[in-house]
Amino acid sequence: MTQTPTISAERLLQHEAFVRAVARGLLGNDDRVHDVVQETWVRALRNPPRRTTMLRAWLGRVARNLALDTRRSSARSRQREVDVARSEAVESVARTHERLSAQREVVDAVLALDEPYASVVLLRYYDELSTEEIGQRLGRSAATVRSQLSRAHEQLRGRLDNEFEGGRSAWAGLLLAAPDSKATATTVSAPSTAALATVGVVIVGLGAVVLVKGLAAEPTRSTEVLHGLLVPNTPQPVHSAPLLAAGAATDTASERRSVEQDDAPVPTDVQLTAASLSDLLRYAVLTQRAIGDVLLTPDPATVASAGGLLALPNTGIARLLDGSVSENLLTMRGGGAYFSFTTEQHSYDASPDLSFRGGAFRSGFAGHDFGILLELGDVGLESLVPGERGAPNWLAPDAVERWKLIWADYTLEDAAHGSDFRAIERTLPQSFKPKKVGTSYLLRSFKPHEADHVVAFRVEALDNHGCTLTWRTLDARATPGEWRGSYTPSRHPALDEVVPAWLTAMDLAGLEGFIASLRAIARERLFEVPAALREHYLAALGPDDTSFAPSTGFARILQRGEWDALVPETDFGAYYSFVRCSNSWDDVPELGLEQDLLWSGLSGRSIGLIVDLGIVPFAELGAVMGGAEPAHITEAAREALAFLHLVQLAPRDPETGRYVSPEDQERIQAFELDLGTSALVGHTYAMRSAVSGSHDHLVVFTLIGEDESGYSLAWRIVQTWPAPR
Repeated sequence: MTQTPTISAERLLQHEAFVRAVARGLLGNDDRVHDVVQETWVRALRNPPRRTTMLRAWLGRVARNLALDTRRSSARSRQREVDVARSEAVESVARTHERLSAQREVVDAVLALDEPYASVVLLRYYDELSTEEIGQRLGRSAATVRSQLSRAHEQLRGRLDNEFEGGRSAWAGLLLAAPDSKATATTVSAPSTAALATVGVVIVGLGAVVLVKGLAAEPTRSTEVLHGLLVPNTPQPVHSAPLLAAGAATDTASERRSVEQDDAPVPTDVQLTAASLSDLLRYAVLTQRAIGDVLLTPDPATVASAGGLLALPNTGIARLLDGSVSENLLTMRGGGAYFSFTTEQHSYDASPDLSFRGGAFRSGFAGHDFGILLELGDVGLESLVPGERGAPNWLAPDAVERWKLIWADYTLEDAAHGSDFRAIERTLPQSFKPKKVGTSYLLRSFKPHEADHVVAFRVEALDNHGCTLTWRTLDARATPGEWRGSYTPSRHPALDEVVPAWLTAMDLAGLEGFIASLRAIARERLFEVPAALREHYLAALGPDDTSFAPSTGFARILQRGEWDALVPETDFGAYYSFVRCSNSWDDVPELGLEQDLLWSGLSGRSIGLIVDLGIVPFAELGAVMGGAEPAHITEAAREALAFLHLVQLAPRDPETGRYVSPEDQERIQAFELDLGTSALVGHTYAMRSAVSGSHDHLVVFTLIGEDESGYSLAWRIVQTWPAPR
């Protein structure tokens, strides 16, 4: 993946009134409302939602959380503003103007950099990532990142030297100057950063905010950045923690924890039972990592035997699992059965090129991706020439045509379903089972918007859990199309900790038993609705008047991707089926939760439309749960609720994939029923949910509680229709 998906400033500003209203509802007519709005734009530019069709709801959720954080931390914010004001008061107005103008020049210079230089500068100095971390994110080596940073510094120095009268000494003197001697220990508060944004910085683009924070708000970081610009080929420092006040301890929490773990004993059952959910999750993630180390680390003897190949550029060695262990025993989606030759990661979310399941290799997994595989036989990868398109003389005649297909040039049109190429692709074998160790394969992996390359790989070992293979990239093509982004799961801090010795000492069976114990302890806390909430809301739900399936009940729904280590399958708990009363994706879920957004219509054969009815008084909740309209409801919500009752679902249109008429689709878009909505405790929602061949019903549910893992809800099915076909 080579670049981050973006949202234009113009599109963001279409939602300004809505975002400002959300912030004002929590902060009143306060100056901080403007800060929250500006920071919401920053978050959207830096890390937009996975589904941009849900942008309005996502922005509302971000603004709400920022406003709540601002309200809780107002005292600290005021104090920081006072401290900053004192230090800034020392500077003259003219000098401040010169310094801010110089910062803006640097902003413009960075934004003017061509790729990949702009990206590596922003990741290095805004996100404070090391060159190794940048390499992992961008799919390139740390050495390449360091080279690109060096070239970026050179370009920036040249531009700034030309822009400033007096050359390097002029702009360096302005940017390195601190307002007073204590400024290097001061961090500008979030409201001050937002205040800078009001002079036109934020909407210029994310890079502007990056440089304001990196060069202006934290002078010590500014010094490091500018030292890199002034002195060619200067190694860049890596910070693992914020600056510490004088006299503070110099070790970070993660460093202390790593040291403590070396001598830590195995936790007892009593300790685990008393542990918090967060501690159980940490133990589970560490256990998953230990399992991954056992299963995904190539045997040292195999690595040593491949030393000649691995000394060549664009080569590597990797393990792939074949599904012999449960997918969710590892930290990555896909259970180690996938591999990306670009990112060298095993997760299904890391744009994989190859899978190994049931003892067979496959490629091309979703949408317009495709993969062409060719078995080469017992061929050493060293003998294959990078970039050589001509078929070798030793290749069997029946394999020559596939060799040509692998090396051919393809476009986005070729990858589209129904193309001439797709017709040819369907005639090709889709999977290969390695007959023996030493068999080599050639792969063309074409992923529009992400990667396009030719890779050769060789099976070096086969065992009960999977295989070990060596690989060599023979050709990397220009990526077709602009990357559109993909789901990125949350990252738990335990992924960066040292796995404790007592875990690394366990064998695979011991690790599997330990994580099973953790999940058994956590299950009740994750999935049981508290008894007090049940008792309070039971009367509002009313009796279950069906005999064949529940029509009312309570449920839990968890934040997607945040608790996977403690549940039996990936994303378990992030979905709910009102038909099967299940949190599993396999049970055709109707409702999902991701980043505090509720959404429905989760698969290609389903439709889900949600209306937020607002806060319904408890005395009225029973009637609303029975299908009545709330007494106090906005006109827009009233019209949308009526539409949920009236919309007619038809057989799925093969052309559009929709179950509604074009006219009804326009109304769905006008009401924003298919964009998801913010999850708010105390709010009641109406949802029309239909799955082809399964059900079509209207559900009313209320979010009755929230905790660190997710939400509790009470629900009732109030109306049913025949399932669409």
